[in-house]
Amino acid sequence: MPHPHEAPAVADSEMLLRRIPSTPNFIVTDEATGGQRPSSGAFAFGADGLSVYRAVLIPGREPPCDIVARLLPERPGRSVEFLAAECLVFALSVEADPTDQPIVGRAHALVRRKPGTGRSKAQRQLAGIARFCA
Repeated sequence: MPHPHEAPAVADSEMLLRRIPSTPNFIVTDEATGGQRPSSGAFAFGADGLSVYRAVLIPGREPPCDIVARLLPERPGRSVEFLAAECLVFALSVEADPTDQPIVGRAHALVRRKPGTGRSKAQRQLAGIARFCA
């Protein structure tokens, strides 16, 4: 019997979600469109990688983007989405990394940089493909 937090491998077709704090450091105005977009600072890689959530594994009746945006109710945030396949174009990998976090733990994954992929470049690339969904 599988461990309750185990998750299948991440498919290229999966939508990935990331919570972005609603602060000026992480949400900026796009000069070309005048709309809002996430800044590259919203995609800072930790020692293990960049935390994301797999939309397909988030349970509930609410849209997964809304659930992820409200993960920290004391700190308002928004959600961005991008396809796992888009990461591969930029020499990034996506690996399942389930946790015991309530509701979304099984959906947790990590985006990782492949050797030779610079941190700042990867952050800019992710900021360029991510779209606000909540």
